[in-house]
Amino acid sequence: AIGVGSAAVILGGVGRMLQQRFEVDGERQAIALPAASSPSVALPADAQLPVEGLQPFVTPNRDFYRIDTALVVPQVSKDSWSLKIGGMVDNPMEITFADLLARPQVERFITLSCVSNPVGGDYIGNALWQGVLLADVLEEAGVHPDATQVVSRSIDGWTAGTPTEVIMDGRDAMLAIAMNGEPLPARNGYPVRM
Repeated sequence: AIGVGSAAVILGGVGRMLQQRFEVDGERQAIALPAASSPSVALPADAQLPVEGLQPFVTPNRDFYRIDTALVVPQVSKDSWSLKIGGMVDNPMEITFADLLARPQVERFITLSCVSNPVGGDYIGNALWQGVLLADVLEEAGVHPDATQVVSRSIDGWTAGTPTEVIMDGRDAMLAIAMNGEPLPARNGYPVRM
């Protein structure tokens, strides 16, 4: 038990040192976000109610919920990030972060809630997201009409399935690069979150 415990502490320390070799904070601060070609509608003046204890309508980035699927927050450089689209498509493609910046951007206030959030739970937040509409990317790739799921895989090995119909039905599913006017924080998926 002592040997296993010691090995775990040593490996944890080595892992933390390796993570500190590259932190994305400096890279994030250097990103100039493109203007949205489809900006969000302005929030009405009464969107925030003056009720004591009520959370703000837009959740600040530092307070936005997160669910960890890795022991440490992944630190992925924008220069190494890419999205490969394959499977049931006519035009397999790979998109880089620079490609996303060059595409038409949209801004939308969107509420996210974790699937494991109980009624009244804390795993919910509303933010102003900026990015590229995923439906536009899938249309460019020529997704087949009988493709029922989009399977996404993150850098830490986590996978999720999303019904293709939900992405294509006009709900503004996007590849987000910004949250509340700044590049995504690492803890919220930097450099890109679907």
